[in-house]
Amino acid sequence: MGAHDFARQLSSRPSVSPLTDDIPADSPSQASTEAASIGQILEAIERLPDDLREIFSLVHIQGLSHAETADVVGVSTKTVQRRLRHSTSALAAKLSGVVAGESGRGVPGETRASGGTGP
Repeated sequence: MGAHDFARQLSSRPSVSPLTDDIPADSPSQASTEAASIGQILEAIERLPDDLREIFSLVHIQGLSHAETADVVGVSTKTVQRRLRHSTSALAAKLSGVVAGESGRGVPGETRASGGTGP
């Protein structure tokens, strides 16, 4: 697939709606907690190394397949898969408290010592 064909294919895709702070919630405190969580997630994505963030964004935000992402970036599909795995692992480590609903924990850049046997 040539670059022009790929660009045409991308332009024919439906546009992705931007993330907003308009979160339906049962209470104002729930809305502020969810907005804070979204902010932490976006910040963690921004803090990924460039190569990992690019792959993560193309696959999970733009919705490209691994093969399409490989064509755009100019790497192999295996490299896309490896970078995607590393990016999701890094995000999971940084955001474990956010995803679990523990506001104020899992702040990007902080690490928590793992103790016990896990969940």
